[in-house]
Amino acid sequence: DSGSAMDGGRCLGYLAGFADAAGERFGFCVKGTTTGTLARVYVAYMDKNPKLFDEPESVTVDFALADAYPCPK
Repeated sequence: DSGSAMDGGRCLGYLAGFADAAGERFGFCVKGTTTGTLARVYVAYMDKNPKLFDEPESVTVDFALADAYPCPK
């Protein structure tokens, strides 16, 4: 339905904006990764870490992307 589509669009927009704004400053390197892939990575991370469901999105997105895309040292 249109509500689900809007929620999906909001999620993708949030992930893309977060990745663009935070990036290497937050310890993850996602350059060249599509927004769809970021969404799948986030959902998989949250499925493995349900204790984080009540945490703010800014925290859980950071954790998920840093886990999946650590910057080279």
